[in-house]
Amino acid sequence: MRADSPMYRLSHGRESACSNVHNVAAAKGQAGARDRFPRVQPGEALTVAELQGPAIITRLWLTFDWPGTLPYPESTRRNRSVSLEITWDDATTPAIRVPVGDFFGHPLSYDLPFENAFFESPAGRSLLCFIPMPFRQRALIRIVNEFDQPITVFHDIRLTREPALDADDGYLHACFSRTLPSEPGRRHHILPLVQGRGRYLGTQLGVITDRFNPLHWHGAQPAFYIDGDSEYPSILGASLDDFAGASWAYETPFMHQDSGLLLSRRFPLGGGHYGFYCYHRRDPIYFADSCAVAIRPKLDLAAADLLATLTACPGLIERLAMPLSLAELQAAVAAGSDAWYECGRLDDLASVAYYYLDRPEGDHPLAPLDLRCAPACQWPADDAQTLLP
Repeated sequence: MRADSPMYRLSHGRESACSNVHNVAAAKGQAGARDRFPRVQPGEALTVAELQGPAIITRLWLTFDWPGTLPYPESTRRNRSVSLEITWDDATTPAIRVPVGDFFGHPLSYDLPFENAFFESPAGRSLLCFIPMPFRQRALIRIVNEFDQPITVFHDIRLTREPALDADDGYLHACFSRTLPSEPGRRHHILPLVQGRGRYLGTQLGVITDRFNPLHWHGAQPAFYIDGDSEYPSILGASLDDFAGASWAYETPFMHQDSGLLLSRRFPLGGGHYGFYCYHRRDPIYFADSCAVAIRPKLDLAAADLLATLTACPGLIERLAMPLSLAELQAAVAAGSDAWYECGRLDDLASVAYYYLDRPEGDHPLAPLDLRCAPACQWPADDAQTLLP
């Protein structure tokens, strides 16, 4: 049965299989023949599974170590330091190279319980994905440990072996990005330009806000540049308060099938941690030749409100990228201007883009560990495990 087939449709020539610690090769009639509980040392990589196609992975589950050793006191850093690599067919580069916490939907790599259309973590400690992943010849799945402690890997991968795949069945790709706030309003590339025919599937977005800027942080808008767009995109999403469809709800957590704000923490001394997801499962975004997705941390204020804020907090002018000088702003307000101005912010953004592409080769190398795990306001969150139920 294809992953998108009705549940009542019976299989013709399809076979269900599972790769896990009891049957790594997903061989028929071999479950339980042997166990493997591999310990992966810092700096090592482990091949979790090497699967033969044509097939579709329908469920991918991972977890680490024994319950008696959990939760880790540094779970967010572990989740960002350990990465998942998936290579399709005989591609020379992986299509998926993403930290495990971020790939599996844990915002800013927090361990949080949740469930949506593509991912879930019932108790907050597991990594579970239900995005269908077709491949034609081979799937090589690896775990790379750049954490400074060893990990034990447990996995369970369900797949259906297919007689053949449709010519239009795409390969799942995923891209991780993090942009440190070196200057106000620095553009964050959720998906750097990718060439080919495909479908943009969704976004995970984590925001660490500037602790020294009390102004609203949720004005950023995701921009989708499709098939040769240049100055302006074909699709400009709503600002982050509406990004997941909630309408001005940018600090109240919510969780739905295709959108949610899973993480919302405001810190007493300023700044906060926020984690969104938005999937285009029912509102597909297709591209024929190319696609890029970007976002710029910003806020929008009326001229008089902006001037009043800068007068009350003059230090903010160094933390905002304004489209005009202070003198020009003062003159505009004196002239009675009712214009609104877009001002860039110094926020830290981390994201994962998911998309299907008509070829197996990956285009995006994984950011180095020092960038992925660079300290920020209250991050890595040493107390993340206290949020578990």
